[in-house]
Parts: sequence; structure tokens; C-alpha cells
Amino acid sequence: MYRKKRLPKSYIIVGLAVVALPVIYFIYSYVTLNLWISADAHQLESYPRVLVKNRQIVYHDKKHDENIRNLEQVLIQSNMSDNRIVLLLSRSDIKFNLLGTKAYAKLFLQTALPTDPTQTSKIKLLNILIKREGRWVVDRVQNLSIE
Repeated sequence: MYRKKRLPKSYIIVGLAVVALPVIYFIYSYVTLNLWISADAHQLESYPRVLVKNRQIVYHDKKHDENIRNLEQVLIQSNMSDNRIVLLLSRSDIKFNLLGTKAYAKLFLQTALPTDPTQTSKIKLLNILIKREGRWVVDRVQNLSIE
């Protein structure tokens, strides 16, 4: 008579863990990213890292690595385009995905109207950047709040 071999319970537990851990990590990173995005979305105030002040780019010391400096350059170029009069542009800390191919940066942007520079507008933005061929590019921009 032929008897079926049974897999030890440890193999089943290891198999379930291999499947469950990536799912748990994905859910955790998704929830924490969304909590980070919504944490100060309603507050229209500047972030500590100022990139542009009174239409002039603010240069910082070189304590940040090359990757962060490249990201900041892309954020400045993207948000100063379209003949926008930028009075203040500042960013929050930057969040990266697990592989470092996607970045999220919350920005505070204060602009003046071209017709009347005394009237300003404040916007809180989320810039989503992706790495293409070794360079960062802005993939999407989401408005979080506008005044």
C-alpha cells in the first residue's frame, strides 16, 4: 500500500511567510506614504528647505548628496516654468520607494499674479518624480491645497 508523504508544517509556514511579507510591506508603505502626504496638506505654510526666494534660487551648502541636489534642480525647473513669478518655493523631506526609482516631495509654492504682483497665491503641491535613464523627471503634480 502506498502512503502519501505529508509536507512538514514548517514548509507551509515558510511558504505563507514568503507570500505574506511582501504584501504586508506594500500595505504598510502605502498607508505611511498617504499619512505623510495628508499630514499637513491643509496648512499653507512654508517648509524648512527653501529652494527659491523672491525669484532667486537659494543655494545651500553641499551637505546633501548628488541625488538630492539633482532632485531639487528638477523641482525648481518644473515649478518655475510657464513664466511663473515665484516668490517662495520650499520643499519637505523627500520620500523614496524601495528601489529608489520613485520620489515624492511636498512643495509650498507662493506666486504673484503677472498682472498684479501685489496679489499672491499659495499652493501646496505633491510632486511625484521618477528616474528615467539615470535622470529624475517630474511624472505628476497633485494640488494638495490652494489659497
